[in-house]
Amino acid sequence: MELISIFKNRLALTELDTMARLWESYQINDTEKLIKISRKLKNLYPFIVTAVKAHIERIPSNGNVGKPSKSLIQIMNELETEEFGPVFREFNKRESIYGFGDLQVKRLFDEIKKTANNV
Repeated sequence: MELISIFKNRLALTELDTMARLWESYQINDTEKLIKISRKLKNLYPFIVTAVKAHIERIPSNGNVGKPSKSLIQIMNELETEEFGPVFREFNKRESIYGFGDLQVKRLFDEIKKTANNV
């Protein structure tokens, strides 16, 4: 049902030159340009600024893990479990913007557990 609704409300891609510049900025990880270009597109595509910010937040920086890993750690602590199933379900509720599948989350989950065991 939701897929049908999304399909019916789809948007045509316009501003192809601007979209191409956005993609190029993504490829070279130019976060400043990503933000600047996404702001130009926000009237046509209101979701794009949010998506770009989520992308930038997922990138580890200054010795900190990215937001998905940070969220997983928080969920594991709040649920007081290292069992993947409940953690994965809660991650999907909180961080659906990323659209991560179970294998992507499991990889991050396993990295967190491995790092915690090596400390």
